[in-house]
Amino acid sequence: MSDPQHDPFRICGTTIDGKYRVLSVVGAGGFGVVYRGVHEGFGAAIAIKCLRLPAELSPAAQDDLVRQLRGEGRLLLQLSRLSSAIVQALDIGAFTAASGAKVPYLVLEWLDGDTLASHLRRLRAGGGGALSRREAIALLDPAARALAVAHAQRIAHRDIKPENLFLAEAGGRRSLKVLDFGIAKVLLEPLSPTEALAATTAGTPVLTPRYGAPEQFDRRFGATGPWTDVFALALVFVELVTGRPALEGDSVAALYSAAVDPHRRPTLRGRGAAAPEPVERVLLRALGVAPRERYPDAGAFWDALLAAEGVSPGAQAAATTAEHQGGAAAFRPPAGAAALEPTVPGPVDAPARGRDAAPGRYPDPVQAYSARPIGAGSGPAQASSGPGSTPASAPAATAATGPTRPAGALPWGAIAGLAAALAVGSGVAIALRRWDKAATTAPPVPTAIAAPTGDPAAPRPVSNVPEAATLYREALQAFRDGAPDVADRTMARAVAADRALSAGHLRLALWRFRQRPIEAREEFQLALRHRAALDARDAALLDAAEAYVRQPSDAAAWERRLDAAIARFPADPELLVYLGNARHARLGFDAAIEAYDRAIAADRGYVVAWVHKGESLGMKGDVAAELEAYRDCAETAPGATLCLSNRVRLLARQGDCKGVEEDARRWMSIDPGAASAARHLALALQARSAPRESVLLALQQSWTLEVERDRRWKELRDRAAIAALDGDFEQAVQLARDWQREVAGRTEQEVHASPALELARLYREMGMPREAGRVADDFLHRMSAWHEPATTGDWTIAFLPYSYHAASMTKAAFDEARAAWIARVQSKWRAGAQAQQAEPRWAFWAEAHAAAVETPEEAAEALRAIPADQPLPPERWRWLSLDLTIGKVYALSGKAGEAIAPLRRVARSCVALFEPFTMVQAHRYLGQALEASGDTAGAAEAYGAVVARWGRARPRSITADEARARLAALGKRPSGPR
Repeated sequence: MSDPQHDPFRICGTTIDGKYRVLSVVGAGGFGVVYRGVHEGFGAAIAIKCLRLPAELSPAAQDDLVRQLRGEGRLLLQLSRLSSAIVQALDIGAFTAASGAKVPYLVLEWLDGDTLASHLRRLRAGGGGALSRREAIALLDPAARALAVAHAQRIAHRDIKPENLFLAEAGGRRSLKVLDFGIAKVLLEPLSPTEALAATTAGTPVLTPRYGAPEQFDRRFGATGPWTDVFALALVFVELVTGRPALEGDSVAALYSAAVDPHRRPTLRGRGAAAPEPVERVLLRALGVAPRERYPDAGAFWDALLAAEGVSPGAQAAATTAEHQGGAAAFRPPAGAAALEPTVPGPVDAPARGRDAAPGRYPDPVQAYSARPIGAGSGPAQASSGPGSTPASAPAATAATGPTRPAGALPWGAIAGLAAALAVGSGVAIALRRWDKAATTAPPVPTAIAAPTGDPAAPRPVSNVPEAATLYREALQAFRDGAPDVADRTMARAVAADRALSAGHLRLALWRFRQRPIEAREEFQLALRHRAALDARDAALLDAAEAYVRQPSDAAAWERRLDAAIARFPADPELLVYLGNARHARLGFDAAIEAYDRAIAADRGYVVAWVHKGESLGMKGDVAAELEAYRDCAETAPGATLCLSNRVRLLARQGDCKGVEEDARRWMSIDPGAASAARHLALALQARSAPRESVLLALQQSWTLEVERDRRWKELRDRAAIAALDGDFEQAVQLARDWQREVAGRTEQEVHASPALELARLYREMGMPREAGRVADDFLHRMSAWHEPATTGDWTIAFLPYSYHAASMTKAAFDEARAAWIARVQSKWRAGAQAQQAEPRWAFWAEAHAAAVETPEEAAEALRAIPADQPLPPERWRWLSLDLTIGKVYALSGKAGEAIAPLRRVARSCVALFEPFTMVQAHRYLGQALEASGDTAGAAEAYGAVVARWGRARPRSITADEARARLAALGKRPSGPR
């Protein structure tokens, strides 16, 4: 019989659930035990963690807690499949002990080896224990990479310490594994300290004081999250290098004082060890007292540390592999120890075609107004490619309310006791997500969404897992509210909690198809596999979606099947929005509007229907009606930033800079975490001649709100644009070069294209066409190594004109390359997008023929290629660069009457801050057109605007030189630069 003092559950020698034979106790604490066991079916060694629930819990509360623990187990299972450096979860369950107590348990892989804590204690006992920085990096690299994987999944560990890092040995190889992701929490808000600090999380944090971050000692410092793991990982690194714990103190109070004192940051130098300045700076940031000061996740921290140490990630991976296969003896553990351990569906703002837009992100102003090769991303033919499309903007996650205690929650004392009790052996602990989720969950889904059929009172029986069902409803609420990032992320958590959640897989397939078709098809296959659980309404949607996600996609069949589904469920706003998207994709804007109106009639608060209706009205050319739709949307749902963001972009193109400022401020008041709102405020302030300090302050606010990975290069991009706007071309070139270096390690073609294109423009404007050509040639030679956009083409066409005008390619070679690009993009478009009633021939013409025009002869050639049999796209379709190319070609061809209107539209817009070249060129060609039409005064004003902007450019501006010469010919004197 087992000893109850060591085996409180009395299960040694028994078999749990008929498959896990329990052999012996390997670790125990006051409230939990870790056993060694064997899987009866496989005959494999396993570790079994058993948790004892507090006696004061009622049976109902125990059942509820067990359900919560099951959810945590599924979370660990999902995470452990993503990284071999995370202990692998095998099963989770619960049994009833001989005493009648309910015992939840977790089955994990068995690891031979020892914890890093035990290993360090032995080293120190022998007079060692301090490693070199390179050795510490090699040792911790697997754990850092595992944390980076977890953080990418929006999961934070929150108890990183040597006891939770295990030196495992198998087959003569050693590897470091991260134990105990039981305390992990899926973050409901975007992973940035700035946004997380706005939320207050209820509940008692699990804390190991010697490795605790300030926010774990005192919630006033902010919420815990990935940045908490960054702090702890930095402490462990410092400990490995110095040979003693980084935080020193004999009490929690002393450790708290050491953690929160900004003058006592436990960096290497702070602990008396030598360290180069770059490494010290990285540690100072990683150990910042305020979460906002730190790196936002482990990946960012570790990459910065490797760079500061002069170690490339690839070289480190090789070194780590070598170490695992038999490196330094100091790392060798003894054998025999146990392991204790998206996007809202709908029309894309085609003219925006952002350079680096991503699902769930606000496109930047520079993306929303500038030209982008149609083959490099979404364009008019994809204007409404369906449920997976990314709208022109997307609202950020709703700010969390204060902490609340939901009905039926356990007493705080019981929660605190259980949290502390779970620190068993390796520090096993589980964050009870029920009690800190209340602060961040979305409002309940309205009846119109929750109903499975036409019965508005019937609940949707989507899952038998309560957490999954709740998350599913929250995801649909976010979809309704026009929050694609929240919808996608929350639905992903729902299907992680219940892999058989067919309705959730179906939504992910629809929402992701445009941007991530491979993932979407995988989700659709999972939805098919579990389709028996679908109700009649979702079964009809599944049948319709098959036509949409197949390869190639069949837009006509998708629309027909949606019509059939809506005939059965006529008042379902979600189905009606999908139908509107399908019709919009096929350029049936009136029919799309009719579907959106029906969705609004069914649920007036369905924000995405209002937004997409506005976009379809705009595609018809009815800009006034589009603005009215956005206004109605904002009045109906005052917190719908999606309506405001679309309105702001439209007003900026229209030249209503005061309206842009007013709406941007309102947008910021609703969503203080929206970087794009701050950028649009800067845009409006500059256009309204506000002091430069105000413009820069708004920009700086936007930079702080960007994700860490993109923050620096976006700042460099903006500063380069400002320098170009001021005519400081030398500084702009330097900043563009810095921008190139900042993104050197990225793999996306578009991320490399943007700084290269900026450099080419600058060199051309400086009268250095050969330098511009070299930049273009360099990009064209390297671009095939980077990932091109998934469903269209590449950036070739943006750079060909610079190579051609630099004389690095002949006219025949240029024509051949251009024709090949057109054929390639059209073929890929048809295969990857959808059948179209008409192709976006104006977009192809603008990019393939008009963009390269610089002479009257080239303009005449471009005019011969103009799609005269297709009407000019309505104003809502015409991004500003299309108007510029149209006006330029007409002006150079002597057709002044046709040139003036589009050029004036560009010249009066509010986008000079981020599109200085577009704005100056518009004034240049407008002056030429007005001069040809006999409007000398108007021409002088347009030329004067060019000279005022770039008349004293450094080193020179060929456009300003030409404008100055025209003013002299007109007998006018140029005004001074502004």
